[in-house]
Amino acid sequence: MASKFKSVNSKSCNNHGESVEEKEEVEQLFFKGKSFCLDFPTSLSPTKKSQYTQFIKKNGGKIDFSITSKTNYYITHHSNIISQSLRTKNALKLNIAILLDTFIYDCFNNKINSLDFINYLYINGVPANETINETVIENSISQTFFFLCDILSTFEHNTKPSLSTNDSLRISSDDSDSCSSFVEEEEEDRLSESSYGLDMFSVNSDSDYHPHITKTLPTITTTTTTTTTTTSTTTTPTKKTIFNPITSTKIFSPTSLISKSSNLFTPTITTASSISSPLISTSTLTTNLFDSITNDINKSNKPLSKFELLLLQKKENADKKKIEIQKIEEEKKRIKDEQLELKRKEKQEKLEVAQKEKQIKIESEKERRKFVLEKTKSSLSPDQLIKLTKSNITVNNNNNNNSNNNNKNNINNKLKSTSFGLQIDHEGIRIKKEQEKQDRLKKVEIEKETKKREKEERTRLYHGNKIELERIEKEEKIRKQKESLEAFLKRQEKRLAKEKKEQKEREELKQNGIDAAVTTTVVVKEPEVDEDLRKLFVGGVNCDDITNKLIDPKKLEKIRERRIQELLKLFDKFGQVQKRTINSSKGLFFITYKDIESCTKAVEFYSTPDNRKFAIEEITKKPKKSPLYNPNQKFYVKLVKSNEKAKKKQFFDKNKIENLKITAKNELQKEEDAEFADWKVAK
Repeated sequence: MASKFKSVNSKSCNNHGESVEEKEEVEQLFFKGKSFCLDFPTSLSPTKKSQYTQFIKKNGGKIDFSITSKTNYYITHHSNIISQSLRTKNALKLNIAILLDTFIYDCFNNKINSLDFINYLYINGVPANETINETVIENSISQTFFFLCDILSTFEHNTKPSLSTNDSLRISSDDSDSCSSFVEEEEEDRLSESSYGLDMFSVNSDSDYHPHITKTLPTITTTTTTTTTTTSTTTTPTKKTIFNPITSTKIFSPTSLISKSSNLFTPTITTASSISSPLISTSTLTTNLFDSITNDINKSNKPLSKFELLLLQKKENADKKKIEIQKIEEEKKRIKDEQLELKRKEKQEKLEVAQKEKQIKIESEKERRKFVLEKTKSSLSPDQLIKLTKSNITVNNNNNNNSNNNNKNNINNKLKSTSFGLQIDHEGIRIKKEQEKQDRLKKVEIEKETKKREKEERTRLYHGNKIELERIEKEEKIRKQKESLEAFLKRQEKRLAKEKKEQKEREELKQNGIDAAVTTTVVVKEPEVDEDLRKLFVGGVNCDDITNKLIDPKKLEKIRERRIQELLKLFDKFGQVQKRTINSSKGLFFITYKDIESCTKAVEFYSTPDNRKFAIEEITKKPKKSPLYNPNQKFYVKLVKSNEKAKKKQFFDKNKIENLKITAKNELQKEEDAEFADWKVAK
């Protein structure tokens, strides 16, 4: 009994190890030989991305950096599919299948099988679950499982596995009965599952997916060269095989989506040359089974699924659309060619009509000219006809002679046109043209002369008017000056008369013994002292002692201003200053005192060099920001105007006023005399 349980446990362990290997083979079946373009979300870490790419490469897949026509699957996240990014649009344009990135995550974490990709697949931007029926998926799963069970049952019935030294499973002969009973129970379950598959593919099945297909089971006949043949009978297995097929209801074979064959699926299996030879291991059997399925998929008689029929129908519709588009384009091209041909014919017809009209006009012109010649000849007398013929002969002779002698004057004199029997005097025409030309030139000259005279007249008038205006302005100016002078003299006479009257009144009051100070107070103002006599000039304030040539001119100007300000403070101690005028750009300034004494004191003090030097030393002792602000000793002080000049100016001003008064008085006297003379004459 213990050996029996031991054999069962060892068998289950062996099955688990082989199932892992088979799972890896199934993963490779999906990824192997296919190229994938990955577009993971930015939130995914770089380590995870590298793990997923290594997982695809490990299972035989290839990674494309961009979507091309050779790409099989485009793996991206859900938001890119909904919003249709640039890569998604490119994949849809190239008819590339799109998978969600969660498919790779689940495969990597062993949550799903790689063949269960139907829930992650998108076809033309639409989930495959919505486009493919669940019945189609179930039929495909049941059909695949059905054939696998039949193949395994034939191997279990006709062959006995021989255990190698590498196998860890060892079954004792004592446990054969228990093992056979265990196999029989499991075989009954599998037969019930196969009968379920038969019901799905029977004619009376409710499914409408290929009801006309019947099941065929493969059997193996043992001969010297053993081959597999198909019969309608089933065999009863004696022992349980080690192979355990994956019976997930979610499995959907990728070959049903990719294959374009419409044949039925009938796999062929080759066995060893003799029954007694050792069988291959379960893992190699599985790989051979899947290789035979994938290699002979195009040669098999597998029934088409609804999805494959849909793809074929779409392809047929696309071909029909292409043919229709081609027909439409050909029809458009034919219509366009017809229109071009019509336009070409219309243009040709118009050209022919125009050519005919032109020919008719030429013929009519010929007839007209012929008629005119006949008419002129009929109207001429016989003598004129003789002259006409002679003139033609002479013209020909003259032309020959002129061509030999190259005499142009003889040609102009002797050449006579005989067109329509008329003679044309070319010399007379030439003379007439020259005369007309001379007349035109004379006319142009006359027009120029008239324009010139008009211009001179305008300039003369302009200058005459200008002189007249200047004379009028001058007279107006003299008149205004005269009026202003007369008004001034009248005001002056009134003031003098008023002063005389007041003087007379004061004298009368003195004679009467009344003090004049009591009655009237006359304020006698002293004449103001001339401002120039109270003003002094200070110059020579410069920056010649600064030898640095790289100094900024603005800084030099600032230094000069500070030096002037320092010197101005020195002149405040001589008296009260009334006004200061500074010109820092020239290095000078003016100071006006209230009295002449202060001005003379300042000038006398700074006229000596020692005092100027002492003043500069006082300035240097004061604290300053920079020693450059100290002025140099080259400044000088002088009066603006001396007393003698002021007296001379006052004298000349007084004489000028007196002369003006005399001239004004004389003018008034002349006017009064003229008025008196006019009055006398009128009287």
